[in-house]
Amino acid sequence: MKIWLRYLGMAGLVAVLVALGAVLFLEGSRERGLLWAAGVALAVQAGAFGLLLRYRGRPHGFLAAWLGGTMARLLGLGGMAVIVVRRDDIDPLWALLGIAGLFFVLHLLEPLALRGMRPETKTGIETG
Repeated sequence: MKIWLRYLGMAGLVAVLVALGAVLFLEGSRERGLLWAAGVALAVQAGAFGLLLRYRGRPHGFLAAWLGGTMARLLGLGGMAVIVVRRDDIDPLWALLGIAGLFFVLHLLEPLALRGMRPETKTGIETG
């Protein structure tokens, strides 16, 4: 749980910085597109990383969870595309590029959150 919270803190900080940048430097549909991207990317990444921690110590579990997280990201991107293309108040370009970029950056944060994890901690839940 401690590792998941560490990751959630790092990912949340990135999402908040992106949202702050959107509010400060963009307006209208572009701002809303980037805000939607930050929210969806954070939710999908938190679930994917939790899945990765849950099945980390099982045989083939890490690979299955990694592939499941990849599928969740693709479904998140596809779902976002379906939603924003049908709406006039959200800029699809900013929303889709924003979510793709955030998925990339947040995925790169995963090894930083896993750093220092003891090999005997199979589930990622530390009790101390």
